[in-house]
Amino acid sequence: MTDFYVGQYGTADSMLTIGVGEDISANTNEIVFDKPCGSTVTKTATVGLVNVEIDGQLLLAGQYVQYTFIEDDLDTQGNWGVKVLTYPPGGGVNPSSRTLMTVGA
Repeated sequence: MTDFYVGQYGTADSMLTIGVGEDISANTNEIVFDKPCGSTVTKTATVGLVNVEIDGQLLLAGQYVQYTFIEDDLDTQGNWGVKVLTYPPGGGVNPSSRTLMTVGA
């Protein structure tokens, strides 16, 4: 996963992309961030519409989410927990496994 830095936003590399390995294009999707300070923030995620290669891994259209950081999102240095929640149209929730994202100074 790409590393970010405190205060980063508004550039092409301010986008987080996470593969989920299944078609989630009809679902409502969120990314949950667990900050190092203990607080949790949930953001609406967008489903990727084209195949992309990230860090040598092919992510298929409809099988990954993206979120572009906005001002004040990345406000704490350290290791952040990141998890995707995807809500199918029929109800329920499918959480992804938790991964880490590093935010530097």
